[in-house]
Amino acid sequence: MDLQEKFSEPEFRRNTIAVVVFGLLFPAYFGVAASGIVTLMPTPAVGAVSNWNVSFNETIVFETEDVCFADDGGTCDITLTFAETDEIKQIIKDGNLILGEVRFTLTYDETDESGQWPDQCDDISADLDTGEVSIAENGHTTTTTMSDCDSSTMAVKLVSNYTGEGFNATNASKSEVQGDWSADGEGWGNYLITISVSTNSGSKPLGGPEPLLLSNNEDGEEVNVKMQVIAYEIEFEEN
Repeated sequence: MDLQEKFSEPEFRRNTIAVVVFGLLFPAYFGVAASGIVTLMPTPAVGAVSNWNVSFNETIVFETEDVCFADDGGTCDITLTFAETDEIKQIIKDGNLILGEVRFTLTYDETDESGQWPDQCDDISADLDTGEVSIAENGHTTTTTMSDCDSSTMAVKLVSNYTGEGFNATNASKSEVQGDWSADGEGWGNYLITISVSTNSGSKPLGGPEPLLLSNNEDGEEVNVKMQVIAYEIEFEEN
């Protein structure tokens, strides 16, 4: 069968036309791209060096709390546990999260004072013992004091010096920043909080008639401790 007879077949004609059109357009596309008419705008790769606004999108992956009562001049202990469970591991994996810190918030009020005079806030101090828990090397706050019926916070870092505050990274890649803020500790285990109480009782103001009782009665104080495990996802904005 000669070429003229082949062209009489519809399928042969379609295939031949397709090859000719492709042969014309293929070099033409690259000629246009090389001239600068076509501009490609790729998303910066993980390894691309640039300047970044870095922020931390925090998530509380676990929390628990407990309360204890300490006598005046005495102490009480609270043990709070961050258990290594499949559920929490799945939350961390699904959210692409990094464990940043374990935060302890202490609160109290005047709950044990009685008498005719205005209540007076007690002096509270607390110490945190992490025992065998795997934690970061730096940045922890493991002691605190309170005296105005206010709240106070202690924190154990799972990433050294993590605060949750964003920053600017200059001439760095995403992978470099992520490496600097990866977890140093796992955080699973028991945390022991020891609370000390020194009571301050309301007493008779200066002047006025002498009352039968010069001060209120108070045996001790109750303190609440909430533990929150904070994880985060690193977010980048090129600047």
